[in-house]
Amino acid sequence: MDRSFDSVLEEVFALDRESQIAIAEKIMGHIPMEPKIEAAWRAEARARLTAYRRGELPTHDSDEVMARARKKIEAARKQG
Repeated sequence: MDRSFDSVLEEVFALDRESQIAIAEKIMGHIPMEPKIEAAWRAEARARLTAYRRGELPTHDSDEVMARARKKIEAARKQG
């Protein structure tokens, strides 16, 4: 890798955690997915939607799900 890459990487590593996450999300959103993988995800999404519409999937209250997720994130932050 050339020096400019290393310089950019050093700058990113010097940023705060939230900025690093924002950069990572931008980069991941910019990288195209492999066609086979994208097709598999689309098929999975269609199958899940069909199952949901048929009443074959359980549903969960979004507030409860988010509360559980926040608790897990907070616990992980305390450990690490």
